[in-house]
Amino acid sequence: MSTTEQQAKPQWLSFDDGDIVLRSEDGVEFRVDSVILRRASGLFADMLSLRPTSGGSSSSTASSLSTPSEPIQMTEAATTLDDLLRLIYPASPAPSIASDAQALSLLRAAERLQITSHALTRVLSSYLNTVSPPLRAWALSVRYNYPEARHDAVKRFVAEQREGDHLAPENNVPELASVCARSLLRLLRIKHDACEAAKNALTGHNADAFVWSCAHHIHMPWRVQHMQVIVASPFDERARSDAVLLPLVKAVGCANCMRRATHETTTVPRNIIRGMLAELLDSAARVEGAANADGMTTGEAMVGLAIPEIPPPPGPM
Repeated sequence: MSTTEQQAKPQWLSFDDGDIVLRSEDGVEFRVDSVILRRASGLFADMLSLRPTSGGSSSSTASSLSTPSEPIQMTEAATTLDDLLRLIYPASPAPSIASDAQALSLLRAAERLQITSHALTRVLSSYLNTVSPPLRAWALSVRYNYPEARHDAVKRFVAEQREGDHLAPENNVPELASVCARSLLRLLRIKHDACEAAKNALTGHNADAFVWSCAHHIHMPWRVQHMQVIVASPFDERARSDAVLLPLVKAVGCANCMRRATHETTTVPRNIIRGMLAELLDSAARVEGAANADGMTTGEAMVGLAIPEIPPPPGPM
């Protein structure tokens, strides 16, 4: 089929030489290739292996290609089928996810049709990475088995600072109904223990590696204020950044404090600690994923959540 003919076709993905017809719930017919459906979909592979094929001469084969057998009635709407086909067809541009409804329809259809496609996984994982709140993204990732999106959702959930109970009615996440209570309990425990590990590390004997002493004065309100901000939100990148720290230091009016704050002897340890907290966050997500795969109890899973060492503080300036 020429490029001009393809451009003249309707918006739906369909091919004149397709050997099978799918009819959507709303009556749109897609003429497509059974060999591609077999490769991409476990359900179609089983279904098409049971369909009668045209035997005999090459002329009968050509006839069957030009006149496919009875259309297969699908339960998906045309928009969902079109999206799925574009995600499994070679060289077809992947559709963009414009709404929750579109994404949920794709998730359900991909599960029902047992579709295996790198493009589909990439598109839906990217969508799940934007879902809010993170607990909802986690529940959807668990329900439809998207490990990479689940890893990202755990990190976002652990880092999230939300007032009140995550499971309170006002924070309703309907998708949790499809997740087993054991997995949810494990996630909540991992969040609690990761936050406690971070706080213990930040307030331990090497805490001055992040907020240090000044040789010119003993009482430093900026140190107390900054520590309060960090401990309250250890995984909040802004709380740990110089955007919060430096204004507090500047407000004291001590030139030595400001000089120390921007000196290599303190910026390097602060960057190390930021990396440590990022690793702790990533470790929490890995522990949650491994615990789910291995069927660990909450206590067994938390053994893998190690509290990292904080580098020693620099000397006074």
